Amino acid sequence: MTPDHPPASRDPARSAEEFVRLVRTRDGEVTVLVYTTKWLTPYTSRSQWVVARRRSSLDSEAEARALVEEVLHDPAFFGTCGECGDHNPRGWMHSAILCQGCALTGHGVVY
Repeated sequence: MTPDHPPASRDPARSAEEFVRLVRTRDGEVTVLVYTTKWLTPYTSRSQWVVARRRSSLDSEAEARALVEEVLHDPAFFGTCGECGDHNPRGWMHSAILCQGCALTGHGVVY
């Protein structure tokens, strides 16, 4: 892990703090951004904020929280390791059910 990457967490709420941003414009539009990582080569990644959801408006903070929860459970952006239980950004997963850490330490994967 590099200094640009905070440690993974078992808690989706912590993932929300680190990897999800809710942006409101003056006209009321709400955009949910997710910090994503794509691996260009085994040693080269590119991380950026991408739009995950966009709404013309939200009526309450409960709706905003629900929108963030929706993104946290979207497999296009996050996954949960079946072995260690960590909730990770998709770019930190070796596969849909295995994080890179468990792949490295328990399955002989070499990056």
